[in-house]
Amino acid sequence: MVQVPGGVPDGVVFTDLDGTLLDHHSYRYDAALPALRELDRRGIPVVLCSSKTRAEMAELQAELGIDGPLIVENGGGIFAAADSPWAGLLPQRHGGLPARVFGTAYPALREGLAAIREVFGPGVRGFGDTDPAGVAAWTGLPSRQAELAWQREFDEPFLWDPEPATVDLGRARQRLAAHGLQLTRGGRFWHVLGDNDKGRAVSWLLERWRDAVGGRPPSLGLGDSENDLPMLGVVDRGVLVERRDGTHLAPRPAGVMTVLGQGPVGWNRAVLEWLESLAVV
Repeated sequence: MVQVPGGVPDGVVFTDLDGTLLDHHSYRYDAALPALRELDRRGIPVVLCSSKTRAEMAELQAELGIDGPLIVENGGGIFAAADSPWAGLLPQRHGGLPARVFGTAYPALREGLAAIREVFGPGVRGFGDTDPAGVAAWTGLPSRQAELAWQREFDEPFLWDPEPATVDLGRARQRLAAHGLQLTRGGRFWHVLGDNDKGRAVSWLLERWRDAVGGRPPSLGLGDSENDLPMLGVVDRGVLVERRDGTHLAPRPAGVMTVLGQGPVGWNRAVLEWLESLAVV
């Protein structure tokens, strides 16, 4: 039987980053520190689950001082460090690391974006159409982080100007479907991706975890955008945090909760409330 740290923990947290654990504007997580410290004290793993690249997420994970698998680029892949105790859960190797890959290779995503641009014109611009300096200008990230964000493997973020009407979304999805691809929306960007999403990766990891240790821990998922909904739908408790404009994503599926407080403020509140509901605080 594959071993992971501590057997079955009291719980596990799956979290989006931008606009959720990280502030939408500053990318800071200070307001979430009380809950992060309590999770660490209780030995409850935090699994980062984002549209960010594995290069970005590995750096942030080290800064946060957390250890666990990373679900990268909208569920395109799950990765662990080669020496991580979680590595045994992942049956493949990708980029020299233990992995489970679900996503489509980046060149095929670029072809899909080109198919959309043929219909909607030059206002459709992806990360592959610019350089790290352009990504920094679009995102407000420092140059080093923009360089890491530019290193795409399974997901192509893009700007769409002007914003599409509902009929345009239908046409774009049809074009992408002809390439075996799909479209979703994050906090800042639209995304072209393959047959993957955050929910599929989270479900796979939870089942693999159950098979390895003989039990599935209670799970919490936190996000703020459309691309988070598949993840929020497969955990035991899914929570939408307040967005930068003071609203919550709508409509939301039945069973998905909301919490007041933008980004890491709401994240902190939701995690502490969940811990209280588990009677572990």
